[in-house]
Amino acid sequence: MEVTGVSLVKLTPVTYPAVPAADWLFFYSKNGVAFFFSQLQPPDRAKVGSMNLAAYGEATAEAIREAGYSVAFTGTGDAAGTAPAFLTIAAGKTVLFARALNSRHALLPYLTAQIQCIDIIVYENTPITSVDIPLTDYAVLTSPINAISYLKNVTPQPFQRYIAIGSTTAKALRDAGINDVITAEFPLEVSLAKTIFDLEEDKNPK
Repeated sequence: MEVTGVSLVKLTPVTYPAVPAADWLFFYSKNGVAFFFSQLQPPDRAKVGSMNLAAYGEATAEAIREAGYSVAFTGTGDAAGTAPAFLTIAAGKTVLFARALNSRHALLPYLTAQIQCIDIIVYENTPITSVDIPLTDYAVLTSPINAISYLKNVTPQPFQRYIAIGSTTAKALRDAGINDVITAEFPLEVSLAKTIFDLEEDKNPK
């Protein structure tokens, strides 16, 4: 296969204030992990070390471990699956979300009534709206903002198949008028690849 990779979102750090006290520190993405810890000031390191760290999905959890911290909770990468599992251990607690400026904050509707939520914005994610992208048989989108940016740069064609890394990305595509969206079984790159291989095998059975 001929594969094209294009960045459709510009990421820039946002300087955040002192880290507030919380029981949990929750990350939605590995970008959030990178921008949070790259700006973490020495006075706040002990504070973060006393918190339980949580990840939306496995890729984010791995980024936390690579930053030198243990992970107390790893979600499924999907809000509907992650929220009830997280509430079993975090209900009644204070949860600090380190997130992007344009994050959809997918967990918030599920958790608001049962946790005390604090937000800090650690980076800005801005869609890139002028990119030369070739038409491909498959379009693999890895975030809602990535999906919206793709559709601003490419006119969808009937032969294209759209593959989303998770339910929020799939919803963004459907909200934009793409009805036939396939969601990867797991929010991982290897699962996205397997989805394409399975579709190809269905087209060309042995």
